[in-house]
Amino acid sequence: EVPVSVFQLALLRTASCLLALGGTVAWAPPGRRLWRWIRRRREIWDVLLPLGMAYLVTGYLVANWLTERAFDSVGVAAAVVMAGLLVTREGVRLGQREMRKYEALVEGTGDLAFLMDGEGRVTFANPAFRLAAGLPSRGALNLSLADLLGSSRRAGLLLQLAHERGWAGEISLRMPGGRDLPVHLSLRPIRLGPRGGRAWSCVAHDLSERQQRENDLQRALGRLAAAQKELEELNQVLEARVAERTRRLQETVEELARLNEELKSLDRLKTDFLALVSHELRAPLTNISTGVELLLRKEGQRDPFERKSLKLIQLETMRLARLVETVLDLSALEAGRLDLRIEPVTLPEVWQAVLDRLGARPDLERVRARFSRSLPHLQADPRALCSVLFHLLDNAFKYAPEGPIKVHARRNGGGVEIVVEDAGPGIPQSERERVFEMFHRLDTRDAREVYGYGLGLPMARRLMEAMDGWIVVSASRLGGARFSLWLPQCAEQAPAGEQNIAHTAGKGRSA
Repeated sequence: EVPVSVFQLALLRTASCLLALGGTVAWAPPGRRLWRWIRRRREIWDVLLPLGMAYLVTGYLVANWLTERAFDSVGVAAAVVMAGLLVTREGVRLGQREMRKYEALVEGTGDLAFLMDGEGRVTFANPAFRLAAGLPSRGALNLSLADLLGSSRRAGLLLQLAHERGWAGEISLRMPGGRDLPVHLSLRPIRLGPRGGRAWSCVAHDLSERQQRENDLQRALGRLAAAQKELEELNQVLEARVAERTRRLQETVEELARLNEELKSLDRLKTDFLALVSHELRAPLTNISTGVELLLRKEGQRDPFERKSLKLIQLETMRLARLVETVLDLSALEAGRLDLRIEPVTLPEVWQAVLDRLGARPDLERVRARFSRSLPHLQADPRALCSVLFHLLDNAFKYAPEGPIKVHARRNGGGVEIVVEDAGPGIPQSERERVFEMFHRLDTRDAREVYGYGLGLPMARRLMEAMDGWIVVSASRLGGARFSLWLPQCAEQAPAGEQNIAHTAGKGRSA
C-alpha cells in the first residue's frame, strides 16, 4: 500500500501541474488573441515548461522504481542531463537579463558609444553615434578609427597610447558626412578572453555646443576688447579736450581776477575821487550859504527880485550840500570809515530831528505821523536813522507831489517796524530791488521834471544794514510806494498812552 500511495502521490502532482498548465491555456481567448496572449506571457512559459518537463521525467522514474522495483539507467541519465541543462539555462537567463540592462544603458545614453576590434574597425555603435554620423539605425558600419581621425598614422598612435591603461582627451572626429565633431574621447582596452584578441570600448562626449559657446564667448570678448580700446581712445581724446578747456578756463579766471582787481582799484579811485571832490566842495558851499544868509538878513536894501534870486541860490546851495554830505557818507560806508554810534534812541526824538532838517517846506503839512509812547527804545545811530527817514520823505515829496504822506510804527518781532507810504505812482515790482542800486532811477530821460542822483535809497539801505536792520519797498494802500524799516529794540518801556505827531500848516511843526 505504501508504494502504491507514493506512486499515486507522484501521479497526482504531475496531473496537478499539467492541469494547472492546461487550465491556464484553457482560459486563453480564442483565435489571434490567443497567440498575442501567449506572446505576452512568454516569460511564464519559459519558466513553467522546462520545470514541468523535468518534473514529469523525475516523477516517472520515481514511480517506475516504486512500482516495478526496476532501475532505468537511461532515464536517470536523461534526468541528470535535463537537470544540468535546466541549471545552465537559468544561468544563461540571468546573464541575458544583466546584458539587457547594459544594452539599455548603452542604447539610451546621449553620448556616442561604439566598439572597435583590435585593428580599429568599428563593430558596434549605439543610436547616438549613428545619428551623429548620419548612418542608418541598422546595418553595417564600414568605419574605422582611421576614417574618424582622418589619418591612419594618428589612429595607430592613438591606439598605441591607449594600449595599456586607455586614453582620454579632446579630439575632433570626422563624420561620414564630412562634418568635424569636437568630442571628449575615452578609449579603454577590452580582453575578449584568455586567448582572445583585443577590442576597444569607446565613449565620445559631444563638445560642439560647448565649443559654440566658447566661440561666442571669444567673439564677445573680442568685441568687448575692441569697445574698451575705442573707449580708451575716446577717453584720451576727452582728457585732452578737458585739459585744453581747463587751461582756457584757468586763463579766463586769471583774466577775470585781473579785471576784477582793476575794477576794484577803479572803484577805490572813484570813491576816493568823490570823497575828495565832495570834501573840497563842502567848504565853498558853506561859504556861499553863509554869504547868502547874510545878504538875506538885509531886508530893506534888497528888492523882491534880488531877494527871490538869493532864496533860490540858498535852496540850491542847501541841495548841493545835502548831495555832498550823502556822497561823503557813502564813501565812508564803502571804505569802512563811517563811525556809527549805536545807542538807545526814541523814535519821537529822531522824528523831531527829521522835521528840523526838512525846514519850512510849503508842503510839509501833507506829512501825517502817528507813534505810540509804548514803543520801546531803538538800538540805532540817531544821525543815521534821521538821514534814512529824511531820504524817504524827500523821495515822497519829489515823486508824490499830491496826497498824504503817512508815517507810523509798530512792534514787529524783537524790534520796531517804521512805515513811510505815499499816494504817488508807486514802484513797479520788477524795479523794487533795483531802486536800492547806486545811481539807478526809474525815470532816465534827459528832460525830466524830478531831478535826482539815485543815491538816497542806496544810502538808506547801507545805513540800515550797518545798524543790523533792513529796508524793503512794496505797494501802499494809498496807491503809491510803501517803505518799511526795521530796527532791533532796546529796553522795554511801560505803556503811557499815545502821542500823535502831525505837521500842519496852522499849528506849526508838531502837535
